Amino acid sequence: MLRWLILIQAVAYLLVVPMLRAELELGYHPPLIATLIALTALLVGGFLFPLRRSPLHAVHSDVDRLRPASWLLIAWLGLTIAYALVVIRYGLFDRRQGSEVMAELYATLPLPILGILRVYELLLIPIIILYMYHASSTPRWQRVAILLGVLASLPFMGLADSRSRLIVMGMSLIAFLPPDRFLRQLYRNWQLLLAGAGAILAFSVISSERAARYASVNDYLFSEVYVRLDGLNLVSKLREAGLLSWWGSFDFAMAGPLLSKIPFLEAAQTAKLLGRTSTKQYVINDLLRSNSFDDSNSMILDPLYFGGLLGLFIGFLVMMVLARVFDQYIMDGKLMINRFQTALAMTFATGIVVFENDWLGSFVNMGLLMLLIFGLLTFCTTKGSDVALAKR
Repeated sequence: MLRWLILIQAVAYLLVVPMLRAELELGYHPPLIATLIALTALLVGGFLFPLRRSPLHAVHSDVDRLRPASWLLIAWLGLTIAYALVVIRYGLFDRRQGSEVMAELYATLPLPILGILRVYELLLIPIIILYMYHASSTPRWQRVAILLGVLASLPFMGLADSRSRLIVMGMSLIAFLPPDRFLRQLYRNWQLLLAGAGAILAFSVISSERAARYASVNDYLFSEVYVRLDGLNLVSKLREAGLLSWWGSFDFAMAGPLLSKIPFLEAAQTAKLLGRTSTKQYVINDLLRSNSFDDSNSMILDPLYFGGLLGLFIGFLVMMVLARVFDQYIMDGKLMINRFQTALAMTFATGIVVFENDWLGSFVNMGLLMLLIFGLLTFCTTKGSDVALAKR
């Protein structure tokens, strides 16, 4: 499913939306040659060879699988409460990404407080998967408690100013289902339909409130859809400024802001204070000489600016080959058997599923995420047979 999620986003961000924007904005000509290279790499890496169907006997229902420890539910609900209290205490309800105020606030938060925010948000999806992947391995009341805790935490996650969080959560979860199983679950499971309807309703309400700030519907669509979802936006600005080469810039300085990902480093604190935490900020501030903290972007920027069209092809090819390996791993039913492999799979899928992120930043972020997820699976899970548990 992960391959499809990446491909669908790529088509929307790199082809459909840029073409719509070009129709509405005079003088805007997105470099669609880059789109052609990117989509070709994704199709070759992910779909040139079909996934092999594992025989039924290859997936044993009685194999020992990871399941949450008995005390994990209490610990996680406690962390959920702490997360909500931190959001209230520091006024973090509105967290529009790119805000100078938020960049300064996050840089000055005490380390334990920042730890609560980061650990909760990074482990949210792995926790849900851990409790939901094998329904028979955890009591129903525990799964209901986890879902209620997640729902209760949504208002504290900046949803009022970041509708994409709902979409990101949904994509991160369905990435762990093969497409055919997802469609069957969607058809048979009314709870999934109800959850989807609730997410759509929340998304619509938040969108309508934001649309009221604009003079017209066309202004809203242009700013919040055509520009916001244009994955070629920064690439186009670089080309107009004469800073984009199809042969690549090989500008290693673009990786400088990634120092902000290293904990306890003074330079990292300074970078966070200045809002320079990704390669996107380097492009915006250093190359384009803009004072903006944020702009619409996608994974195409890093490999294309650094390595040109060849670098773009290789970068997207590698990403999609890894996504294909992940999908095969899920189809083989190997999730929740080996702790390290499961942590690696969870890290990759949740780290790469969002196409709006920086390509390089997505892979760098996987380092901390891997440590957290592997720690979760090592210290907070036990192994047991689904069949044995079901007979209790």
